[in-house]
Amino acid sequence: MNPHIVIFDGPDKTGKSTLKDAFNKATNYLHFVIDRGPLSNLVYNAIFNRNHNIDYSKMIDHLSSFNHLIVLCTAPEDLVNERLEANNEILPNGSTFSSTMKMFEFFLYQSPFKYVIIDTSQHIDLCVNQIVKTLEKGA
Repeated sequence: MNPHIVIFDGPDKTGKSTLKDAFNKATNYLHFVIDRGPLSNLVYNAIFNRNHNIDYSKMIDHLSSFNHLIVLCTAPEDLVNERLEANNEILPNGSTFSSTMKMFEFFLYQSPFKYVIIDTSQHIDLCVNQIVKTLEKGA
C-alpha cells in the first residue's frame, strides 16, 4: 500500500484522536496523518461567522490531487453528548451535534475528496480495518 494523506475530521468528541492514534499504530505510521483539515476550517468558520480571505477551493483542489483519504468521524448523538459532559465541554457557539455533522457532510459531499465515514461507537479495530480496506481499494 502506498502512503496517503489521511485526514481525521468531524465534530468535537467523535473520537478523531483516538481513532487516529490507533490507525497510526496499526499501519506502523506509514501514512501522513492530520487531525482536522479543510472541512473543519469550513465548518467552524461558518459556525463562528468568520470571514477569512483564504481560497479554500484552491486548497481543496490541491489536496485532492494527492493520494488522500478523509476519515469523517461520527458517533451517536447521545454518546457525543456523554463525552462532552464527561469532559465538561460544550459544542461551540450554541451549535448542536446534528447541525454540525450535517455541515461536515455538506462540505464533504461538495468536495472532490475521497472519503470514508466511520462510526466510532464501533470497536476501534473495526474502525481501523474499515479505513485500511478503503485505502487498499484505491482511495
